[in-house]
Amino acid sequence: MSPRVRGTLDGHDRADTYALWRKPGQYRYDLEVRGEGAVSMLLEAFAPGGAENPSLAGEWLPLANQPSARGSATTGLIIVPELRVDPTSKLEWVRLRLRISRIAPTQSAEYEFYLDPGDHGPAPAPQRT
Repeated sequence: MSPRVRGTLDGHDRADTYALWRKPGQYRYDLEVRGEGAVSMLLEAFAPGGAENPSLAGEWLPLANQPSARGSATTGLIIVPELRVDPTSKLEWVRLRLRISRIAPTQSAEYEFYLDPGDHGPAPAPQRT
Protein backbone atom coordinates (compact mmCIF):
# COMPACT_ATOMS: atom_id res chain seq x y z
CA MET A 1 0.00 0.00 0.00
CA SER A 2 1.30 3.43 -0.87
CA PRO A 3 2.26 5.65 2.05
CA ARG A 4 1.56 8.73 -0.14
CA VAL A 5 -1.51 10.92 -0.35
CA ARG A 6 -2.04 13.59 -3.01
CA GLY A 7 -4.69 16.20 -3.42
CA THR A 8 -5.75 19.59 -4.69
CA LEU A 9 -7.49 22.17 -2.58
CA ASP A 10 -9.42 24.63 -4.74
CA GLY A 11 -12.95 25.92 -5.25
CA HIS A 12 -14.95 25.07 -2.15
CA ASP A 13 -12.41 22.58 -0.77
CA ARG A 14 -10.96 23.91 2.47
CA ALA A 15 -9.25 20.80 3.84
CA ASP A 16 -8.59 17.12 3.28
CA THR A 17 -8.40 14.63 6.14
CA TYR A 18 -6.89 11.15 6.02
CA ALA A 19 -6.67 8.19 8.41
CA LEU A 20 -3.21 6.58 8.47
CA TRP A 21 -1.88 3.66 10.52
CA ARG A 22 1.62 3.11 11.92
CA LYS A 23 3.20 0.99 14.61
CA PRO A 24 4.96 2.82 17.46
CA GLY A 25 8.34 4.20 16.41
CA GLN A 26 10.08 7.05 14.61
CA TYR A 27 9.05 8.01 11.07
CA ARG A 28 10.08 10.58 8.48
CA TYR A 29 7.48 12.62 6.62
CA ASP A 30 7.67 14.82 3.52
CA LEU A 31 5.17 17.48 2.47
CA GLU A 32 5.43 19.09 -0.94
CA VAL A 33 3.18 22.00 -1.93
CA ARG A 34 2.68 23.39 -5.44
CA GLY A 35 0.47 26.16 -6.79
CA GLU A 36 -0.37 29.68 -5.68
CA GLY A 37 -1.79 28.82 -2.29
CA ALA A 38 -0.36 27.74 1.03
CA VAL A 39 -1.47 24.89 3.27
CA SER A 40 -1.12 23.94 6.90
CA MET A 41 -0.57 20.36 8.02
CA LEU A 42 -1.53 18.71 11.30
CA LEU A 43 -0.66 15.08 12.07
CA GLU A 44 -2.11 13.53 15.24
CA ALA A 45 -2.26 10.13 16.98
CA PHE A 46 -5.41 8.81 18.62
CA ALA A 47 -5.02 7.79 22.26
CA PRO A 48 -8.05 5.66 23.23
CA GLY A 49 -9.88 6.04 26.52
CA GLY A 50 -8.87 3.58 29.22
CA ALA A 51 -10.64 0.43 30.28
CA GLU A 52 -10.22 1.53 33.90
CA ASN A 53 -12.23 4.68 33.20
CA PRO A 54 -14.77 4.03 30.40
CA SER A 55 -15.95 7.65 30.56
CA LEU A 56 -12.74 8.66 28.79
CA ALA A 57 -13.54 8.78 25.08
CA GLY A 58 -9.95 9.23 23.96
CA GLU A 59 -8.06 12.17 22.58
CA TRP A 60 -5.91 13.25 19.62
CA LEU A 61 -2.25 13.90 20.44
CA PRO A 62 -0.37 16.26 18.09
CA LEU A 63 2.72 14.71 16.48
CA ALA A 64 3.57 17.35 13.83
CA ASN A 65 2.19 20.79 13.06
CA GLN A 66 3.38 22.65 9.97
CA PRO A 67 1.51 25.97 10.13
CA SER A 68 2.33 27.17 6.61
CA ALA A 69 3.89 25.62 3.54
CA ARG A 70 3.83 27.30 0.15
CA GLY A 71 5.55 26.17 -3.03
CA SER A 72 8.07 24.15 -1.08
CA ALA A 73 9.04 20.81 0.34
CA THR A 74 9.21 20.18 4.07
CA THR A 75 10.68 17.17 5.84
CA GLY A 76 10.36 16.24 9.49
CA LEU A 77 10.40 13.41 12.01
CA ILE A 78 7.58 12.17 14.20
CA ILE A 79 7.49 9.65 16.99
CA VAL A 80 4.38 7.52 17.10
CA PRO A 81 3.91 6.72 20.79
CA GLU A 82 3.16 3.30 22.22
CA LEU A 83 -0.44 3.66 23.37
CA ARG A 84 -2.25 1.45 25.85
CA VAL A 85 -5.94 0.86 26.36
CA ASP A 86 -5.20 -0.41 29.86
CA PRO A 87 -1.98 -1.21 31.79
CA THR A 88 -1.83 -4.80 30.47
CA SER A 89 -2.36 -4.19 26.74
CA LYS A 90 -0.75 -2.17 24.00
CA LEU A 91 -1.96 -1.31 20.53
CA GLU A 92 -0.15 -2.89 17.60
CA TRP A 93 -1.25 -0.20 15.09
CA VAL A 94 -1.82 3.43 16.08
CA ARG A 95 -4.44 5.45 14.20
CA LEU A 96 -3.13 8.74 12.86
CA ARG A 97 -5.14 11.66 11.50
CA LEU A 98 -3.62 13.87 8.81
CA ARG A 99 -5.36 17.17 8.07
CA ILE A 100 -4.14 19.43 5.27
CA SER A 101 -5.94 22.78 5.15
CA ARG A 102 -5.84 25.61 2.65
CA ILE A 103 -4.76 28.90 4.24
CA ALA A 104 -5.80 31.44 1.58
CA PRO A 105 -9.37 30.61 0.52
CA THR A 106 -8.99 32.11 -2.97
CA GLN A 107 -5.75 30.40 -3.97
CA SER A 108 -5.52 26.76 -5.01
CA ALA A 109 -2.78 24.45 -3.81
CA GLU A 110 -1.68 20.95 -4.75
CA TYR A 111 0.02 18.79 -2.14
CA GLU A 112 1.76 15.46 -1.81
CA PHE A 113 2.35 13.94 1.63
CA TYR A 114 4.58 10.93 2.28
CA LEU A 115 4.94 9.08 5.58
CA ASP A 116 7.76 6.55 5.68
CA PRO A 117 6.36 3.04 6.28
CA GLY A 118 9.27 2.20 8.60
CA ASP A 119 10.70 -1.24 9.29
CA HIS A 120 7.36 -2.81 10.22
CA GLY A 121 6.34 -3.81 6.71
CA PRO A 122 3.34 -2.51 4.82
CA ALA A 123 0.77 -0.52 6.78
CA PRO A 124 -2.94 -0.39 6.01
CA ALA A 125 -3.67 1.98 3.11
CA PRO A 126 -4.43 5.64 3.91
CA GLN A 127 -8.14 6.42 3.87
CA ARG A 128 -9.65 9.78 3.04
CA THR A 129 -12.23 10.69 5.67
